[in-house]
Amino acid sequence: MTKLWSHQEEAAARLVGMMTKHGGAMAALGMGCGKTLVALEVARRLNVRTMLVCAPLSVVPVWAYQVKTHRPGEWDVTTATGSTRTKMKVIASALERLDVTHHNSIIVTNYESLDAPQLYQTLLRPWDLVVWDESHRIKAPMGKRSQRAALVAERARYRLALTGTPMPHSPLDVWGQFRAIDKGLLGPSWYGFRARFAVTQQQITRQSCPKCGATGCSACEWTGRRFVETICGFRNLDVLGKLLDARTVRQDTLDVISLPPTMDVNVRVELGNKARRAYRELYATLSAEIAEGRIQASNGAVRLLRLQQLTSGFAMVDNEPVTIDTAKADALRDLLEDMSSSWVDETHNEPVVVFALFRRDLDVIDAIARECGRTVGRIEGGRNDYQAWLAGDIDTLAVQIQAGGLGIDLTRARYAIYYSVSWSLGDYQQSRARLHRPGQQRNVTYYHLIAEGTTDEVVRDTLERKGDVVASVMEHLTTTRGL
Repeated sequence: MTKLWSHQEEAAARLVGMMTKHGGAMAALGMGCGKTLVALEVARRLNVRTMLVCAPLSVVPVWAYQVKTHRPGEWDVTTATGSTRTKMKVIASALERLDVTHHNSIIVTNYESLDAPQLYQTLLRPWDLVVWDESHRIKAPMGKRSQRAALVAERARYRLALTGTPMPHSPLDVWGQFRAIDKGLLGPSWYGFRARFAVTQQQITRQSCPKCGATGCSACEWTGRRFVETICGFRNLDVLGKLLDARTVRQDTLDVISLPPTMDVNVRVELGNKARRAYRELYATLSAEIAEGRIQASNGAVRLLRLQQLTSGFAMVDNEPVTIDTAKADALRDLLEDMSSSWVDETHNEPVVVFALFRRDLDVIDAIARECGRTVGRIEGGRNDYQAWLAGDIDTLAVQIQAGGLGIDLTRARYAIYYSVSWSLGDYQQSRARLHRPGQQRNVTYYHLIAEGTTDEVVRDTLERKGDVVASVMEHLTTTRGL
């Protein structure tokens, strides 16, 4: 059995105290502080026999690995993934074994299990402990998944939330999570909570007439006006902080763990003429003409996505990706060739992790890495080569940033390359912490491929200062002319 570090002992003791008294608590532990091990220790101290863990899909297998590594023999672990029918069979079988063996049992499944009505009904049972791993996944107050998580939690004796980012977008993110931890702490009403802690204002929006398409139509008696309440600030945050302190254990990674330093390197690339022309045209309008066809954007949000695809070197034409530039691909090749010459030993290349947003980017990363004589694996929606990475069977891991930003240990690598990034600060910070966490013995370097004169620069700057990426990009689009 793995001995806990002092900060883990402290966190477990405080959580047990909170949960014994109130039934639920949140472990807001920094990335790499050992949230899973703390949760297992809490379960042991509370004499938990049945535990349900809901986690992001990529994190599900990590639980089985962590239990086997740190608490061998203490728990029977069942991981339920795949189709709804498969998960129902796996969970039913695990519950049957539990009735026969009476051994401590953990069932781990992904949050999508709450979406399927039959599977959700299966999860509605009196668990001793329900753990919401990366609990910010249930922050949406009106989301079906968040509402069902709260109903599952009501039947559990104890409830524990694990997250390194309890407020990924705003202080209001905590309400949906605490509804599934301690329903009474922040009040039963989302609207009452928002009125207490948010400053709102009404805005008038214009909508097109459903009959004739006009924004104002006397013939149809359509005014096109709609009042929308938007959040413009927050208040009473000192009161909110005191409420959360009563149920939350917070530990920042750098306060409890000494880690080697990191370095960020911006690798600037210049798009070719074809990509630059398409970028300028799409920047100014909602479409652009290239030899292969027309790039279309139905609205401003889609235009932002299409612009980011252009900086990666491809365009969507008739729903098919078309390569129009290789600037980032060439820069990646240069980096990988340099890293391939840095031998870990006589037979292995230096391990490298490459993060990207689009599946098309992953295809490019895969192909270029193979050209450089490297062995490649992926972590994306339908594929997970994490175990092969841990075993040392591959030296290059191409990771879709949303799929591989949570719950996995990538400390085998000291180099990470960001081919493209999402606009989520939470995703970005989580991905960085996969390399810079306990177990990392070497300095970590993050390379950022940035197309000059594009939204890449705005996104990189905003993520670096932990700002609102979407707001920064929208401001950029309205105040500059682009390439």
